[in-house]
Amino acid sequence: MNCGNCGATATEDAKFCPNCGKPLNSVADQSSKSNDHQTQGGHVGDVDPYYRERFARFDADGGRFAATWNWPAFVFSVIWYFTNGMWAKGALLLGITVVATMSAPGFGILLHPINLVVGVYAGLAGNYDYYLLKRKDTQWWS
Repeated sequence: MNCGNCGATATEDAKFCPNCGKPLNSVADQSSKSNDHQTQGGHVGDVDPYYRERFARFDADGGRFAATWNWPAFVFSVIWYFTNGMWAKGALLLGITVVATMSAPGFGILLHPINLVVGVYAGLAGNYDYYLLKRKDTQWWS
């Protein structure tokens, strides 16, 4: 069986493409969407296999949010967003951190509780935020 999205060969019992991670049973249903992804530069084939697995989970869920954990996003938060091309969300999280730190300066910037909150958000939603950027060509929630 060949994947309708990227053309890779998959076994008959496979549910997801081994190359792009797209669900094999719904590739035909989403062919217009996958063409949009390719023309917008959001083709999942250009991401790490780690993200292909998570993207396949989001695709199987109809593109809806599902909490998945991302350790680098948790540890590096704003920096992780910036280095992955999510400038707008990175700037938003940085702004939240700066405003919260300035409004309660007693903690210092590194020990402020908002850093933990931003880190947990990034850890839980980072994979989905990256999915939105790569698959839907947006940095914002729908």
